[in-house]
Amino acid sequence: MTFRLRVIGVLVFVAVAATAATAWLTWRQATGAVERTVTAGREETARITDRLREYGYAHGTWERVPAVVDELSRETGQRIRVIAAGDDLVADSDVLAGRAPRPGSGQPPVLVDPLPRLRMPAEGAPAGWLKPTVVAIRDYRATAVYAACLTRAGAVVTARPDGSGIPLVSTDLRPADCRRDVPKGRPPQADLLAVRRCEDESRERAPACLQRAFRERTRGVTPPRLEVHLGVRDESPPALAAAPTVGVAAGVALAVALAALLLSRAVLRPVRALTVATRSLGEGDLARRVPVTGRDEIAELGRAFNRMAGSIQGAEERQRRLTGDIAHELRTPLANLRGYVEALQDGYVEPTPELLDSLHEEVMLQQRIVDDLQDLALAEAGALTYHRVDVDLRELLETCRTAHHARAEAATGPPQTHD
Repeated sequence: MTFRLRVIGVLVFVAVAATAATAWLTWRQATGAVERTVTAGREETARITDRLREYGYAHGTWERVPAVVDELSRETGQRIRVIAAGDDLVADSDVLAGRAPRPGSGQPPVLVDPLPRLRMPAEGAPAGWLKPTVVAIRDYRATAVYAACLTRAGAVVTARPDGSGIPLVSTDLRPADCRRDVPKGRPPQADLLAVRRCEDESRERAPACLQRAFRERTRGVTPPRLEVHLGVRDESPPALAAAPTVGVAAGVALAVALAALLLSRAVLRPVRALTVATRSLGEGDLARRVPVTGRDEIAELGRAFNRMAGSIQGAEERQRRLTGDIAHELRTPLANLRGYVEALQDGYVEPTPELLDSLHEEVMLQQRIVDDLQDLALAEAGALTYHRVDVDLRELLETCRTAHHARAEAATGPPQTHD
């Protein structure tokens, strides 16, 4: 398989991986969108229930709440069905919109309780909370009746909590038949008995006990709790659009294919140059190099080739210098041997035992040089075997002195005598 095909194959694999990654990323984004949709649905649910709770808290009744339900349905796009305790239908956004009621979604309803949450003092014992609770029961009865009367009269009612959590009602109208009558004098005995049941409770359990007493004693005037049903059956969930995913995948595949063509052209040019240079190096042209630009893998390959060619050329030059040095080192001692042998043949030098021993030592020295060359060749080939032996340094020095004695005398001349 050619290098171009291998590169294209790798890039096709990359394209498939990129496409899969793009699809996965798109799926994750779509999942995130669905999650955000669910979060938005929860926020809408909280918005609807909070609005209904605020209405019951301020008005003391669920009369005229269908208008609020219709407004919330238009704002959120939700089908809202509100049922009071005892399965009494309070409002249905489908009926309010003039269409037939659709089946509900089957999801559990959301409970809306308009009853105020009592605020207990931050300090003091639970026994000190009993009187404020009795006062809160009295005030809420009067406020709830007053707010319901205002609502029936068509007034705009708003409320804010006081220090105990009881609503303080404000209105734009003050009908003559709507007055906030707060009973004077001693609280009813039933209120006192309901609250005193919490007298012995701990600080942690007393608030819940007093809240139950508050609910029990205001049951007649408190709007009933609501069950809010949202959505319709078989409502289609948000669909994941496949077109963006397909478009992104096709774009990535096309981009990778174009990149494969450009990359193959950019890679093959230096590869061809390396091929020509390698062929020339094999034919003996050790000075051949390849031009290198950039810092990618191909450029690093070219630099490695140039370093290799330089190393081969340097080794060739070192081998030539080594051959010349060896010839020089062997020529001088061989010339000495030749001179002594010719002098012996011509009778100019007597063959004394010392001279013969010296010549023998010189021959052995040349033999050792040759052996050293052989050891060097074995070492370069990685086949050298080492043998450790003991050497007498005195004998080695004496051998060297004897071998070079004649040359030393020839260089310094005969010894001079002094009278």
